[in-house]
Amino acid sequence: MAFQIFGIQSGLDTENIINQLISIEGRPLRLLEQRESKLSQQKALFQDFNTKLSAMKSALETIGDTDTLEQVSATTSNEDALEVTGGTSANLGSFSFTINSLAAQTIFIGDTTTNSDPTAAEGFTAGTATVDVGANSATIAYTATSSLNDIRDAINDLTLDVSASIVDVSGAGTDYRLVVTGTEEGTSNAVSFTGTADTGSLVTALGLGSVEQSAVDASIDMAGVTFTRSSNTITDIIDGLTMTLKDATGTPTVAVQVVADSSNNLTEINTFVDALNEVRQFTVDQTKFTEGANSQPALFGDRTLISTDSELRSLLTEQFTSLSTIQSMSQLGITVDTGTGLFVVDSSRVTEQLDDNPSAVQTFFETLMNSMTNVSGTGTLDSMTDSIDGRIKTKTDYLQVEIDQIQESQDRMETRLEGRRALLERQFLAMEQTMAQMEMQQSSFSSQLGGLLR
Repeated sequence: MAFQIFGIQSGLDTENIINQLISIEGRPLRLLEQRESKLSQQKALFQDFNTKLSAMKSALETIGDTDTLEQVSATTSNEDALEVTGGTSANLGSFSFTINSLAAQTIFIGDTTTNSDPTAAEGFTAGTATVDVGANSATIAYTATSSLNDIRDAINDLTLDVSASIVDVSGAGTDYRLVVTGTEEGTSNAVSFTGTADTGSLVTALGLGSVEQSAVDASIDMAGVTFTRSSNTITDIIDGLTMTLKDATGTPTVAVQVVADSSNNLTEINTFVDALNEVRQFTVDQTKFTEGANSQPALFGDRTLISTDSELRSLLTEQFTSLSTIQSMSQLGITVDTGTGLFVVDSSRVTEQLDDNPSAVQTFFETLMNSMTNVSGTGTLDSMTDSIDGRIKTKTDYLQVEIDQIQESQDRMETRLEGRRALLERQFLAMEQTMAQMEMQQSSFSSQLGGLLR
């Protein structure tokens, strides 16, 4: 704390006098502080603006991505026999399927062994057995001391699509058997112990030469054509539609209806428009002039904001004449409210176009995305939001340079004012000391004069 002067001799409030003098001389400093505060506010606003622009860019890239707006929903007349799931880019319409058979995996159930303990040695003639799974094979080794558990573990250690387990068939702990199962369906994934070299007695002893269930392919008819697949989950008959075969009893015929998933597609569009309106609302708020107000928005009249807004509006209202069906946002059903400046979605109009021609809607947004995120373009979202040399980053860097310069000026001015305060304190202190000396001299003179007069 600075040294305090209380005007002991002069009776003056010298501390207050000094503070007022410093306050007068510090007016330029307060102006700098106000300027710094405004620049910091502008920088924070531009950073917020950049965040909103980036969110809009992300939403546009999502909606402009191939197939985003070509989502479909599918229903089936018999979910117990055939389950369907809509994806993207599926053909719309009605389809009829007849399920001939389901795909199945290979299953071996070993014979009863002489031991009721799966950890006991089975007395095999030592050797090796080869396990074939489709076109792949691997070998397991065993000895006379190998147990059912050992054989199970050896099979499970193979890097093949096969698994083994021990099952208590009797439920009383008296009949443990080895069960070997293919983990993938279809004939191309069939598991086999036969036709391979078993140098010992494993295959014969456990009865693995024949299967309880053979691997078979799924079979399904559509429009008089039979399709066979190795899995009950089929994705390549109707583009974008996933079908799961569940029951082939009685070779059921199932009707499938595929329609555009307009509800979810409309949600995607609304998400983009919401992000777009966040940007528009920011710009509207910062560029709005309020007559009679003591102050205007912090970015009012800012050239960077005005030019960015102008370019965005131009991009968003562009008409793409190269497209044959939907060429503009307004044609799709997204227009600008002249009162608020925000974009409005006509849900009925957009839904109608999603139902009738989802691919045209998708193509429009892909074209819009390419137009607005073209890296080589100067008036695009990429050039605006780039974190290294984007327009908004350049603006905030410029504002920070100004803030740094002002802070340096403030530091110099504060140092000068501190020196000025110290000088005034010394001067007032010298005045008080001089007045005290004068008072002492006056008292001495009065005392001497009184002595002479007596």
